[in-house]
Amino acid sequence: MYRLLIATLLQSQQCAKNFTLVDQECKCLLNIKYGNYCLNNCIDIGLSFHKQLKTCTSCKQTLEYNGESYCSKMMKEKQVTFNFDCGKFMRPNPADISSCICIDNSFELDQNSPGTCKCSFGTYYNTFFNLCMKCTGNLAVDATNSYCICDSVLQYYSHKSRNCYNCPNFSTKITSTNVCNCTQSNRYYFNADAQSCALCPSGQIVSSQYNSCVCSSGAMTKNGCQLCALSSSLVDNYCQCSSYLEGWSFNNNTCNSCLSNQWSSLRSSARYLCMCLIANQYQLNADCIDCPSRSYPSADKQTCICNDANTYFDTTSKTCEPCNSNSYVSNNKCYCNRDSYNKTSAIAPICYLCPSGATSNDMQTSCRCLNGQTYNQTTNSCPPTCSSNETFDGISNTCKCKPEYIKVSSQCKLCPVETSVSADQSYCVCSYGQFFNTTSMACQPCPAGATVEYNECKCPTNYFISSNVCTPCPSGATSSAPYSTCICPNSGNFVLNPPQCITCPASSVLNTTSKICVCSGNLYMKSGSCVSCPMDASPNSTKTSCVCNTNTFRFDLVSNSCIACPSGALSDSNQKCICQAANSYVLNNVCTPCTANSKPTIDLTSCTCDSVYINVSNVCKQCPAGSGPVAGKLFCSCPQSNQIFDTQSMTCQPCPTGATVVSNECVCPNNFYMKLGACVTCPPLATSVAPYSTCTCPNRETFVPLLGICKTCPLDSTLSFLTGVCTCDGNRFMKESVCVSCPSDSASNSDKTSCTCNLNNFRFDSASAKCLACPSGAFPDPNQVCVCQTANSFVLSGVCTPCPAASSPSSDLASCICASSSQFFKVDQLACLPCPAGGTASSAGNSCICGSDQYVVNNTCTTCVGQAALKEDKSTCVCTSNTQYFSPIDNVCLNCPSGATTSPDGVCFCPNANEFMTPAACVPCPSSSSPSSDKTSCVCLGKNYFDRDSVSCLPCWAHSIVSNNVCVCDSGYFKAASKCVACPIGSQVTGDGLSCSCSNGLGFDPLQVLCYSCPAGTSLSQNACLCSGSQYYFSGSCLSCPSGAFLKTDKSSCACTDASKFFDANSNSCRSCPDSSASNGKGQCLCSGDSFLRNEVCTKCPAGTQPNSLKTSCVCVGNQVFNASSLTCAACSSNMTVFNDRCVCDFGFQQIGGVCSLCPTSSLPSFSTFSSCTCIPPQFMSEDKTTCQVDDLAVKCSKFIIRRGVKIQYCLDGKTFNNYELNKNIYFDKIEGLHASVFYSIHRMKNVKLNIKSHFNDFITQISLSNNMNASLVSCNISVQARGNEGSALALSGSVSLNSCQIHFKLDGMVNGLVYSAEAIAMNKSSILVECATPEYYNSKLLAKTASSIRILDSRLIGVNIKYPFSSCPTAIIIRSCLSGVGECQSTCTGVGECS
Repeated sequence: MYRLLIATLLQSQQCAKNFTLVDQECKCLLNIKYGNYCLNNCIDIGLSFHKQLKTCTSCKQTLEYNGESYCSKMMKEKQVTFNFDCGKFMRPNPADISSCICIDNSFELDQNSPGTCKCSFGTYYNTFFNLCMKCTGNLAVDATNSYCICDSVLQYYSHKSRNCYNCPNFSTKITSTNVCNCTQSNRYYFNADAQSCALCPSGQIVSSQYNSCVCSSGAMTKNGCQLCALSSSLVDNYCQCSSYLEGWSFNNNTCNSCLSNQWSSLRSSARYLCMCLIANQYQLNADCIDCPSRSYPSADKQTCICNDANTYFDTTSKTCEPCNSNSYVSNNKCYCNRDSYNKTSAIAPICYLCPSGATSNDMQTSCRCLNGQTYNQTTNSCPPTCSSNETFDGISNTCKCKPEYIKVSSQCKLCPVETSVSADQSYCVCSYGQFFNTTSMACQPCPAGATVEYNECKCPTNYFISSNVCTPCPSGATSSAPYSTCICPNSGNFVLNPPQCITCPASSVLNTTSKICVCSGNLYMKSGSCVSCPMDASPNSTKTSCVCNTNTFRFDLVSNSCIACPSGALSDSNQKCICQAANSYVLNNVCTPCTANSKPTIDLTSCTCDSVYINVSNVCKQCPAGSGPVAGKLFCSCPQSNQIFDTQSMTCQPCPTGATVVSNECVCPNNFYMKLGACVTCPPLATSVAPYSTCTCPNRETFVPLLGICKTCPLDSTLSFLTGVCTCDGNRFMKESVCVSCPSDSASNSDKTSCTCNLNNFRFDSASAKCLACPSGAFPDPNQVCVCQTANSFVLSGVCTPCPAASSPSSDLASCICASSSQFFKVDQLACLPCPAGGTASSAGNSCICGSDQYVVNNTCTTCVGQAALKEDKSTCVCTSNTQYFSPIDNVCLNCPSGATTSPDGVCFCPNANEFMTPAACVPCPSSSSPSSDKTSCVCLGKNYFDRDSVSCLPCWAHSIVSNNVCVCDSGYFKAASKCVACPIGSQVTGDGLSCSCSNGLGFDPLQVLCYSCPAGTSLSQNACLCSGSQYYFSGSCLSCPSGAFLKTDKSSCACTDASKFFDANSNSCRSCPDSSASNGKGQCLCSGDSFLRNEVCTKCPAGTQPNSLKTSCVCVGNQVFNASSLTCAACSSNMTVFNDRCVCDFGFQQIGGVCSLCPTSSLPSFSTFSSCTCIPPQFMSEDKTTCQVDDLAVKCSKFIIRRGVKIQYCLDGKTFNNYELNKNIYFDKIEGLHASVFYSIHRMKNVKLNIKSHFNDFITQISLSNNMNASLVSCNISVQARGNEGSALALSGSVSLNSCQIHFKLDGMVNGLVYSAEAIAMNKSSILVECATPEYYNSKLLAKTASSIRILDSRLIGVNIKYPFSSCPTAIIIRSCLSGVGECQSTCTGVGECS
């Protein structure tokens, strides 16, 4: 029937199905019209017939269609709707079949386009993700809610990446759109996701929207463009049946009628498709399937939409399934709520609720914290908003103060520079004896005698706090916190001022007001006991004495009796006898009249001078006119405030300037003292207190009033309080501020400045502290100078030597004086040489001086030039500017360091009191220090010395004390670099303390710290090998001087007789200097005039420059350096200054990548190496040199993690040690990491116990003790178990010393050496056991990689699976030691036993 009707309609081609053309109008003659449909019945579409409305309707929720034409009682849940015509982003309304609603709650009705929905306010529809999303950053949504508007009009917004991009090449942005127009041709379209212009497929051109392609002819199909069939035509780029009618579809380029249970509609969005006709069915392939209970078909009938909230249609089970919690349904798919996020990509994802203060991100893959912090998915929390002084702690999920801050009343406050931070960051740690006040944020001293424990001042046991001082309790009393009082024994009473325990005697009680024991009854207190008054007396009111009953008697406390007063006297209430006669007093129990100009005192026990008189030695003298008695009539007043009264002359005398009058004495102000009637300033850091007659020096120094200095004498010496001179005790003499013992064959002189040898032909040599024999024919004078007995001779290098012709010995017999005033004596040539033109010999005869306006330089009379004037003694020039000093070699004025000025002698110095001078600038001394007397350094308090590099006071090394701001090694130790090293057995420290002197004629090697013998044919002199006769020692051989050269007096080398030549020891010859140059006698050639030596040729300096002092380069004017290759001057870069002919960074800057940058915070400029900065310990410089860091891993040693490329230093008490001496036991339980060092640049380990277990997968250095310096291990017990590809037990690049150490390494892998790249190894009383897991590993070595010297004493070396004991077979000194299991090279070590 349907097919017949359709055929008829096809023929008429006017009315739709079941409609009849009546009067040019299509009418539904069957009288069942539903929407735009004309139906035979309602059954076919699953609805019932409404008799009153004459239309199809759905059954109510409680009813169902019974298969006929009405609704009956519901037998099962079923509700259907049917609507083909919902608009954009809309779906049928389950509650009302005639209306549509938005897809989900992320959309809202579009008021500008009725019947459609749009994304809700503030969001846009992302076509890539098919979701409504917010714009990223601060971008705004366009008016159509279709995309985000980029900041630049030339950019478009990508839905895929959600970022703005410039239009690709060969395209332009279309205004007010989100599309770029590709301009190559109409074959290219804009692909926003690929950010490019793409070529359309063959047969297609760009669409009018510019972002897609359409067919140039024919229709678009899934197989490309093809022409429409004859029965179809092209509509909207798609083929549809010609004269299209409902019930037909266009498929496979043909027109086909729909199946009996399907239909197509003109108004449907899928009008080219046949859809299931039954309302509650959806199309699955070619079948129509019923939607499950409580669901309805989608608009395109391709799936089902579930009615119940938060349910979706599962295409697999064909059922409605609920979404998981925290989610909603959209487009038949579950999505997480805005406050939840999804961890899976399933249709029904598991949604996790975001914490308070967070919402999901735009992709809903995680949470986004509203405060801008990073969401922690593990703890499902948002970190709090930390202040600038805080950092977030992921473990506690709280804000914690930064490492240099402390927590005070919920605020993080910065600790002062001079403090550190406590472990719990509750207070700042002050220096010893101070506690930190968190209110004032400053360190305050504890009471004197108190100690600090956890920032609390605590007095010692049995002490209490009195006047902010820890005061001891009385004997037998105890105390406890808060130390405010003492507890007396025997129930005694504790009282203050002074603190004491009062135990009242029997028959008495303590008066709590007066704190005095008061006796009871007729008793009074006498000598701590209650005593009865005599019968003729009674106690006074205070019970401290008695009162006699008769006034002619007085009470005598000593005899405890009443004694009669003298004749004419009566006793008063105080039991004193008062004379009744006028102007009399009691003297020796007799009434005696007062002398002239005096009268009795009020108590009539003595006399006092009259009103204008004072008592001077018991004589009343009248004050001068205009003044009167003061201070108990001891002296007279003066008219001026700065005057005192002199009772001898009875006149007023002025005080010195700056002094004030206190009790008729002149008193200097604080930190001044009285010296010879004047107020003089105390030395730096010294103080003075009343009566200001002397100063108190710090650091237990002694004040010398006449010199006005603080001074500390070295050990074994005594300071003269008057002269300030330190005199050594016993048989010692003072040498360079150190008391040195005189040798056994000598005695110290009277002033202890030298020694006098016992034998008359020996003189004392202070340099070596030995008695040395005078030359034959010479005897020492009182000044210990050997005087030759032969006429016209002087002592030269211990030999009596004749003076040359026309000369005579000097007065001290140490040189010669030439007879001619135009000649001077040249001692190394034993000749009188001419002075330069215009010059004459000096008074000493060993140099020349020039005329009135010149001085001598390079044996030439030179005139001062530029801003310089000749000094009065003609020794040099002085610059006229007070910020410049004169360089005599260069004959030019140079700038003083920044902030410095010059003295009258032309020497640069820092004018500010607390500054010292560096080569670059004047720098303040650190706290607890003051500048040295010459202001070139700082003097530290305590046992500290001043370190110039860090500008800080550092403790002296082990085995040393501080003397004159220098660390002086203890007896038996010599100074080597920055440590004190013990001299070997059989040697003693030299007088200068810088080396050791070996016995039995042996020399001393300071690098290996051992004694050695000189080769045959040589002898030892002053720790150097000297050849006999007229030869010199060079490179292990004795050589004679060549022709034209003579031996120097010290036999160290030769000197050429021709002044134009220099001696070359390598070739043992005199070589000629280049033209226009001459030898300076030191193996160097100096060009003459304004030339310098360039490639062994004297080259003239260009205009505007002059040669430097050594004539090796030229000096440019201003802030420029000289380029010898191009002979030009180049200006230094920004923040750079010229120093020693090169550009260095200014003070406070460091060089990074050729650029000078400011030193980072917590760092100081390095004075020894310019253009670098040094972090204040314990911080260290980051690898990029931009920050000073404290290793955040150096907190706990139990689980120690080492990251690749990060050097982790020593972990102990929360501190990082770099270049420090370790004196504590430490334990590492586990170390993990790649290519790292457990220790780095630690030069000394003492009493250290290490137990290291580690696992490595790369090249590893287990322990690194030093970095280009010597290292020492003393009394150490080290155990290392490690696995890795390749490892080293110890690594350093200086030398290593092991003393009394036990070392055990158990390694799974190749051993590069117990010591790696060492220069020298010394072992003493040590044991080393190295076990390799791999047998005979091909490259395993027990000791060293490149060590050139190995010294092993009383030690054991045992190797397991070690092939080589050493990297090569060096000449090793091995004494009383044994080697075992170390493979090859063992046979080279002769005289060494096998270890048991």
